Amino acid sequence: MSVNSTPHASVHDTANQAGSFSFSQVKPALSFEQQVELMRSRGLAVDDVDEAIRWLSETNYYRIRGYWLKAFPTIIVLKRIYERVWPEKWPQMTATLDTLIRKYPGVDLVPLGFPEDWRQIIMEQT
Repeated sequence: MSVNSTPHASVHDTANQAGSFSFSQVKPALSFEQQVELMRSRGLAVDDVDEAIRWLSETNYYRIRGYWLKAFPTIIVLKRIYERVWPEKWPQMTATLDTLIRKYPGVDLVPLGFPEDWRQIIMEQT
């Protein structure tokens, strides 16, 4: 019996058998050094290039960038959750965040979405 079980994904369609699409324009791969320079050009402070390269080799640029772009909005969402579910734990979480940020004074918080008054925002009651 010769029946095409996936007529929606024929050889001539733009989707392959798995349903994904092929793209003709693929970005060229960047070396770790180039990735560090790209992050710097986008506002991330990198004091130790060797450490940044080691970290990139173990993680990857896009995983790091995802957290980088969404850090403060994610904290605000967590604040709302903690205020509703574990209100007594939020002060501990803010103290931990503050300690972490103070540990790395060279990190520019602006590209992470932190406004100037971020401490006031996360400490205020809603």
